[in-house]
Amino acid sequence: VNNTEETASKLILANNYTGVISGDFMDGDSNECYDRDYYKIKAPAKGKMTITFKHKQKTPVYSYSAWMLDLYKHQNGGNLSLSTASILPGSDAKKKIYSATVNKGDTFWFSVKSSTDGYCLRDPSDVYGEPYTVITTFVLSAKPKLTAAAKVDSIVLTSTELSNITGYEVQMKSGDSYKKIATVKKSALKVTKKGLKKNTKYTFKVRAFLKKDGTTYYGNWVTISARTKKK
Repeated sequence: VNNTEETASKLILANNYTGVISGDFMDGDSNECYDRDYYKIKAPAKGKMTITFKHKQKTPVYSYSAWMLDLYKHQNGGNLSLSTASILPGSDAKKKIYSATVNKGDTFWFSVKSSTDGYCLRDPSDVYGEPYTVITTFVLSAKPKLTAAAKVDSIVLTSTELSNITGYEVQMKSGDSYKKIATVKKSALKVTKKGLKKNTKYTFKVRAFLKKDGTTYYGNWVTISARTKKK
């Protein structure tokens, strides 16, 4: 049902999608010669988008078999191809298709089809009926600008306001690892960590997050250290 741009499946970044290209030619249904899968991608914010294609490797039976992949966007009344790939059934079980920083609202289409698309051969391609997975990641560009103000028994962390985020996750180092101490659902950050030892160095890390379309997107961690006062 998603074999055209108009019927494209909505692909929400930071999720994985599994599909199958149909191809049972022996039943006489020539429409299956044109089965393609289209996905529409809309960037939720400015950030780094990565798309990877995964399939199960198998020894090919038909020499003309291949997955045909195309990531593109509309530009100047036409299509601008950003990445294309031809993947044989016996190779590249997992291949990164695209990785770049995109802006909020940028819209892309990703198509998957067989190299025999449109030829209506009675011998099916090896990729027909084989499941594939589109793996996506997304890292927010939003980066906290941290300051730390120390007192004898507390440290106050702040960050200037960031746009297009839901809030911040705050962790503090405890031994060799970090533990979450707060989740702040505001565009500006202010967290006070109390009950600390005097004249002691503490390390924190903070990242922004955005909740949209049922998915939580995260930015990279930013680390800051501060020492409580002696008195």
